[in-house]
Amino acid sequence: MSLISISIDEYSSYKKIADSICSEISSQIGIPSRNVHWDNFKQLLKEKYNVIFFPNADYTGIAAKKVAGSITCDGYNTIIEYNNTYTQTTERKHYTIVHEGVHFYCDLNKGQTSKSISDSSDHTLVQPTNYAIEKRAEVTASLIMCSDFELEQNLKQGMTFSENCDFFQMSKSAMWYRIKNYLQFNLGIPQKEAKKLVDAYRYGEKKERSSFLNLLLLNWRNLKDALNLHYCFGYKTKNNILNSWKNPFSTKSQYYQLNLLINSLFEKNGLICKNCGVNLFNKKYCPICGSKLNQNKNTLNYYLKDNQMKEIALNKNNIAITCPICGLTNKEQKAICANCGAFLQNVCTGVTLQKYTDLVTFSPNTYKVIDSWIVDFGELDRFNGAIPGQGIINGIDAELKDEVYNPYPHEKVKRLPGYARFCPDCGCISSFYLENILKVE
Repeated sequence: MSLISISIDEYSSYKKIADSICSEISSQIGIPSRNVHWDNFKQLLKEKYNVIFFPNADYTGIAAKKVAGSITCDGYNTIIEYNNTYTQTTERKHYTIVHEGVHFYCDLNKGQTSKSISDSSDHTLVQPTNYAIEKRAEVTASLIMCSDFELEQNLKQGMTFSENCDFFQMSKSAMWYRIKNYLQFNLGIPQKEAKKLVDAYRYGEKKERSSFLNLLLLNWRNLKDALNLHYCFGYKTKNNILNSWKNPFSTKSQYYQLNLLINSLFEKNGLICKNCGVNLFNKKYCPICGSKLNQNKNTLNYYLKDNQMKEIALNKNNIAITCPICGLTNKEQKAICANCGAFLQNVCTGVTLQKYTDLVTFSPNTYKVIDSWIVDFGELDRFNGAIPGQGIINGIDAELKDEVYNPYPHEKVKRLPGYARFCPDCGCISSFYLENILKVE
């Protein structure tokens, strides 16, 4: 498998071809496209397009080892021939049939073009002029044989590498590259790290090593949330991330794999604020100081200590556990402090630092009515209990609907972590900054 490396654009185009073929199979045979397997494609080719399948057992010598199969079309009949000698595994024969079927769709115009294409199991024998069509057929075939949906479900359910090979009736090498491509192009894991993860999944001698990929898929969303939430990735933070997963194991092996993965993801998508030195994933602005991020860094900043920056402890609903203004314990988990009226949820206000500075510092007595909520933030009852951000979206109240106001930069209220002075996506100040709970130090 894998003739040469592919780009994300190539993979996306191959995915569209596979989806189109699976959709046709679904309509013809009556099964969900996400459950299509190799034999369903063969059934479609045979029943709808009258493709003839010829298992050739006459190959001898080098040909028996090197020739995988071929497809021939004379404008009337289409024949898919595959190597049926003992040198070819059953799974390899399945793959060859699907591979040639992709040629039928893409290169023979569903049997309308007279042409003959021969394929070798040895990619070094492929002519450079055929690289493009062979690469397309190779990757598209793997996508047809193994859908994203079923692969993800199997990994989440704890299937081993061998069990997946049996389930999809794919060879080990084909399965290896299919999972690698899924990790690389669907999840955005760098190729080098994706290969390591699949190697551990396939070859890991101990269960805690070979099962890490299953665990990762089960907790992928949690990991992405953690990467977006934390700014320090020392041992304590990484260990807490691993311990938060539903994990029957807690070993050095899994911590080591998680450590490599986070480092690899940071090399691809991470930035370090030049002012604060904090590590940030997929951010445009520093949530600590508000600086616009434009300088790439290749490695995490390990000089930060866990919890180095001032941070307000929040519960799972993103609400302060204790009021940072008066110190009252927020037992009822309300967004408004029952004692002092402080707003206890950190959100993006949609107000730029410049607007806030102009209103509060330079002209606190000349602001328009619609801007008064910025200065008189404590008077939430005046605006029917609206929270910053949400009030802007809803127009605050009927009397102010006709006023001109900059649109809120998010489709819904953007919740922020307990250390954020600024929104990392748009750069606007946070509600905790607005209330003087957090300031740039």
